[in-house]
Amino acid sequence: MSLETLQQLAILLLWAAPAALPFIIRPAGPNRFGAPHETHGFEAAIKSGLSKYFDFKGRASRAEYGWFLLLFVGAYVAAAILDGAILDGAFDSKGFYIAPLLLLIPYVAVSARRLHDLNRSGWWQVLVFGAGLFVLFFLLAKPAVPSGARLSRRPVGGVRMSGNR
Repeated sequence: MSLETLQQLAILLLWAAPAALPFIIRPAGPNRFGAPHETHGFEAAIKSGLSKYFDFKGRASRAEYGWFLLLFVGAYVAAAILDGAILDGAFDSKGFYIAPLLLLIPYVAVSARRLHDLNRSGWWQVLVFGAGLFVLFFLLAKPAVPSGARLSRRPVGGVRMSGNR
């Protein structure tokens, strides 16, 4: 192998390695981010997400994350449609992308709270910068971890079967 091939392989491994981290590093112990938080419906999820604009603490339910993701993607798609269809490139119309940019910080906050619901740190969002984008979406779609559950504990010793003493 040439030196250039080895360099390319090393760069590929450094880029793809974070994608395996969620399967290797599993949180242990009870959920340390507080009691579960439930929101019901689109309006409640959006109100919760926007009222906690800079709040990266606490937990967010799967529904809250999903509805807020729908709002974020919808705002971006609407901005793109308005930019392309209505103005048809007549102006420098980058102003339409202000709405998705304003929603970026609360989206990151809701994602951090969603990761807290899975008993993981909000810093797991850094996976987006590598091959871990799909792994991050997989994590964000998982069911919540109960506040008192222990994830990686297995019973110690033999398992008793009924009838055996």
